[in-house]
Amino acid sequence: MERGKEGAAGAAAVADARARRYRAGYTAEERRAVEGSLLQGRLRGVCATNALELGIDVGALDVTLHLGFPGNVASLWQQAGRAGRREQQALSILIAFDGPLDQYFVRHPKRLFERPLERASIDPTNRQIMQQHCACAAYELPLDPRPGGPDAAFFGASLQREAAACFKRGELGKNPEMPSEANLRYIGELRGGPAKGISLRAIDEEIYQVFEEGTGKLVEEVEASKAFFQVYEGAIYMNQGHKFLCLKLDMDNQTATVRKSSVGYYTSVVEFKDIEVMGGNKAYDNHVVAARELEAGGSTAQVAPARYVAHITAFNKFWLRTGEMFDTVKVNLPPTTYDTFATWIKVPDAVKAAVRREDREFKAGLHAAGHALLNVLPLYILCNPEDVGCECANKYETRYKPSRVLLYDKQPGGTGISSQVRPIFGNLLEAARDLIKGCECDEPTGCPSCCHHTDCNQYNAVLDKRAALMVLEGTLAAQREEEEEGGDGAVNCLPCADQGAFFPGSPIRHVR
Repeated sequence: MERGKEGAAGAAAVADARARRYRAGYTAEERRAVEGSLLQGRLRGVCATNALELGIDVGALDVTLHLGFPGNVASLWQQAGRAGRREQQALSILIAFDGPLDQYFVRHPKRLFERPLERASIDPTNRQIMQQHCACAAYELPLDPRPGGPDAAFFGASLQREAAACFKRGELGKNPEMPSEANLRYIGELRGGPAKGISLRAIDEEIYQVFEEGTGKLVEEVEASKAFFQVYEGAIYMNQGHKFLCLKLDMDNQTATVRKSSVGYYTSVVEFKDIEVMGGNKAYDNHVVAARELEAGGSTAQVAPARYVAHITAFNKFWLRTGEMFDTVKVNLPPTTYDTFATWIKVPDAVKAAVRREDREFKAGLHAAGHALLNVLPLYILCNPEDVGCECANKYETRYKPSRVLLYDKQPGGTGISSQVRPIFGNLLEAARDLIKGCECDEPTGCPSCCHHTDCNQYNAVLDKRAALMVLEGTLAAQREEEEEGGDGAVNCLPCADQGAFFPGSPIRHVR
């Protein structure tokens, strides 16, 4: 039956009313409204990010539809657990994308269903988290930060340093009646205590508030470390399926003003990113690895504090229908900077020379090798793919870059993932090599099943599959020389049930 414009608009409104969107950046009021509508049966469906997997009791859902493998088995089962509550029947459907993990589990579904849950990675010494804990604890009871004091047993050796940082900022102070270092109290400005200013969904203390023009309605809150990537002036910003044009970014007041828009394009930033390992040229220290270290982990990888610096120079406009870029607009924004942790391994100079002898671009090989490492990382460590990054090559950049393969924590202060990665870097090198060798694509730059990565800020440009294989094999060969001196040639992995089954033929040994 032919439907007029009014009928089509009415049907769209009904469809929109029976299905809603849900993600962490929405205001608490919007999230509670969606959850309430689910509980009361007014909604037929919810399109959600992994924000909906966090133990929210949404009631009797019948079906969960998973668009792509979420990166780890724990998240998959947690998301599937939103349906079939209270002993009801339910259905969960996984629609596999063309990523490496998705395609592997399509070929080997038994290994998905029988795979145990991954081990979680946490960093209780993260400076931002520790300082927030210090303030909250001192609000409830006097805090004793002295080494060997009663609170050190709960907070660890870094308590005194982090309490001193809070004291310097004016959040903690001495009790006038008992002015001693062992009696620090919260003296900050937040009414109701410091917990009021701490987000459970983000590690950043600073946020940008996004307001709608005219109404003044709070649309969303964005972490400061991500604000320049989402709400720069001219950006097309998405919220609840609605497009907004960002009109103004007020960096002094940390606010952005947006207006609803129906333009037929989207935007994405052009950035130059640096990961600066702290301590001069520490990336090339003559690091001597003891035999026990090689036996326990299988590589000469190092981990150290690092600084993330991103310079956004412009943004591109892309047509929605074709994905074609049609305009580039320059912007003037300060760099986004935060301290984190990184783990890396040096690629031998001989490998660099061999790649160039084959007339291939070395930085493209490093870039593709980094992507392959990120693609296999969820096999070993429970992590959100957006929490870890590698050094991505920009096609316009001609600056010198170190000859290394590096992974870093993409959250301010670090998340502890780099520390978990260092002892299993040998495993990752082996798995990444086997992933690339086993991929049947004949694309010079690889494909989403081997060298492409969905979170690449350079849109998977400057990649070379063959050069990546040379980088990985050459670096592994250098590790074997180290192992012959101090190990038995086998690469160990973290305790697990069947990780070696993912890459048959790899010299991966399981340690329990």
